[in-house]
Amino acid sequence: MKYTDVPILMYHDVGLSTTPWCVSETSFKAQMMLLKRKGYRTISLAELKAGIERGGEVAGRAVVITFDDARKGAYSIAYPLLRELGFSATIYIVPRWVEGEEIPREELYSGFLNWNQLRDLALAGWGMGSHSLRHQDLTSLSTDQLLRELQEADGMILRQTMQRVQSFCYPYGKYNEKVLNVINANYKTAVTVEKGFGREQGKYARQWVLHETSIELFERLLLRPRLSVAMIVKNEEQFLEDCLKSVQKIADEIVVVDTGSIDKTKEIALNAGARVFDFNWVNDFAVARNESIKQANGDWVFIIDADEVVAAEDYSLIRQSMNEWQISGYQIITKNYSHNSSVSGWVAQVTENKYNQDFKGWYPSTKVRLFQRKPEIVFRGAVHEIVDESIREQKGIIAPLPVMLHHYGEKRSAESTDLKRREYMKLTQQ
Repeated sequence: MKYTDVPILMYHDVGLSTTPWCVSETSFKAQMMLLKRKGYRTISLAELKAGIERGGEVAGRAVVITFDDARKGAYSIAYPLLRELGFSATIYIVPRWVEGEEIPREELYSGFLNWNQLRDLALAGWGMGSHSLRHQDLTSLSTDQLLRELQEADGMILRQTMQRVQSFCYPYGKYNEKVLNVINANYKTAVTVEKGFGREQGKYARQWVLHETSIELFERLLLRPRLSVAMIVKNEEQFLEDCLKSVQKIADEIVVVDTGSIDKTKEIALNAGARVFDFNWVNDFAVARNESIKQANGDWVFIIDADEVVAAEDYSLIRQSMNEWQISGYQIITKNYSHNSSVSGWVAQVTENKYNQDFKGWYPSTKVRLFQRKPEIVFRGAVHEIVDESIREQKGIIAPLPVMLHHYGEKRSAESTDLKRREYMKLTQQ
């Protein structure tokens, strides 16, 4: 198990409250017993960070447990069980709330620990983290105000628990570049409310454990979802290298199904580390797409064409979305770049950016591009093939994903464009 695959579990409270943020005692016990039964041990965020930095592997299985807000159930219910199992955790403290001050009404669904209880946890080896002094939106503060908010909280936690604060949790999950820079300068690690296994410095993602989290879902949250990028190609040497570069950082594997290239397409794919398969073209795009799914091994499949790229700015959203197991597929908008303003839905490109590549505008198309790999989710349609219909037939949930694919098909040569247009026309007529 790589350190980058170690899950960080996000809890708030354990007890009787029915708020989404409170896990019942029965559920919490079942979750911890599952961890023990499967051979997991708890590690600190400091150990996780060190392991990630050296690129090492964990001995056996490991998990990080965190509690936000320092609520009573973390001490009265969670702590005795964790101690019995040999587990530990990190608890994020809001000092003003511990002292009963400045607590918003919506946060009063349960009580908070006192300093004596927090000292017990510190002596037992729990990590003492800061959740800021007052649990404010840090992005609204000046740099001086932000530093005072952090320093006063850290000082109180150190005086009361005799443990120096090394980890931070963003109130409401909010941060901007200024806040991120300050946090990275003052703490070894920081956690967000982003879901998944993102491990960028200062913004570790976590897996939410909520009131309604079933034991089956809990078990899935322990494993980083794997992504297969799947594509079908033919004579795509003009575009393929840029496409593959755009997905290599998010893909666990790239599956390329080649339908008869005579240029350097397969060579480019193999050099990029893709798994390449030859496929006899049968005049049906759905059949070819389904062959690419058949060769995939990931939990999720991302469909892309050779003349498209994924923006690096969207990597985080794609990673997060794969932790929403109740969703079967995500619809994504494709920005089809074009100079032709007469195309339906065409939007003028107002500002220059690195993705529009001097095109005057673009028009949108939307379909499911990211979906769970399941036998029942398949492409249909010899032309304009989609998986949307098969997902709906299974009563699966399709959700929009605010990610855009960038499509440059109009950059093809006139000869190539005319050939593809004639092939599509022939299939459409059939």
